[in-house]
Amino acid sequence: MVITDKFVYIHKPKTGGTFVTDALIRLYGGKWNLIIHGKLALLKEVHFINGMGKLTINANKHGGCREIPEKYRAENIISTIRNPYDYYVSQYEFGWWKRKEWLKTYKKLGSFQERFSAFPNLSFNQFMELMPAAFNDTPHDNFKDENALGRYTIEFINDHFYNPQVVYERLSEEYVISGTYKQDMFPVKFILTHQLNQQLYEYLLENDYPKDCIAFILKKEKVLPLGKGRRRDQKWESYYTPQLKELVRKKDWFLFKLFPEFDIV
Repeated sequence: MVITDKFVYIHKPKTGGTFVTDALIRLYGGKWNLIIHGKLALLKEVHFINGMGKLTINANKHGGCREIPEKYRAENIISTIRNPYDYYVSQYEFGWWKRKEWLKTYKKLGSFQERFSAFPNLSFNQFMELMPAAFNDTPHDNFKDENALGRYTIEFINDHFYNPQVVYERLSEEYVISGTYKQDMFPVKFILTHQLNQQLYEYLLENDYPKDCIAFILKKEKVLPLGKGRRRDQKWESYYTPQLKELVRKKDWFLFKLFPEFDIV
């Protein structure tokens, strides 16, 4: 996570977080390099200071709101959110799940060898089945169960709510429509990944950052973690059959209710 005097940024994987982090470090006069990476591993925090104040990079890179250190708890929190359809494809293509370190987790699944014998060369459909089977608790570990919550929804709730278990118990369409969910949620401002440049710029402008200092963000190019990115022709739409898309729509209904612009039929 990234901490400033004015807000805390919750960096969730595959939502444009590396872009945001890189932009903020530049704004505070720094530059990410191997030396800074080494200091962060050793000290757990790295600080950048200039006329705009102090920026702190915390070693808990992908920590959620409940993991913000007490001394940095603030009313202003921002996070980035990506269209669920696109999010799953980005996870799949980035390939973190293929690392050998995860095999111990996968092999705990009694049917791993039979169901996923081609690992790590899994199809997108197989990846979508493996993730909840390996990482979701019951009753949400069966991907084909349309009543089970999607992996992205579970991560979203765990990262942005005070007491996730309470949310799971209360979760319903009425809970969302009535706005009751807001009482259980940290005060988070969400920036949409597909409008990242514009919305990050606008948020910083609203928080009194000098216009000339943040102008670069509007034209800043994508930042690809480890240099990995999809080709222009690898649109998320091409990964989904109508049936798979509808299943994701049902399982991640909570996210589509909160962010209706993602609900692309």
